[in-house]
Amino acid sequence: PFVSPPRPVDAVPYERLLLVSSRVQQPMRLADAALPSTAVVVYDWKNGTAQEVGALIKRALGTRTVTSVGIVAPGDKPNAVSLLEGANTTVEKLQTKAELQQLWRRLAAYASPP
Repeated sequence: PFVSPPRPVDAVPYERLLLVSSRVQQPMRLADAALPSTAVVVYDWKNGTAQEVGALIKRALGTRTVTSVGIVAPGDKPNAVSLLEGANTTVEKLQTKAELQQLWRRLAAYASPP
């Protein structure tokens, strides 16, 4: 995993968060291309858990929020996002699986309007 260094309390906070799955080819190239105002978290798709991803995000952002969260995570089929192995998300699954709803709500909580 890779996590952008946290910003000091008196520094300008990150504006955006970019989550990059290790399933993406060369995820560090995406991390390196991110703007300085973007916190980047490259996480382990195969062995990671929602709790671990949350801890990595917290390490980068602390208690601050961002204006947007971008996710680069390929799906296993069209109209699906595979954030973690075994957590393939589709609209249908999101409507019926409480654990997926909780995961996406936690991610959404890191974003607040400017």
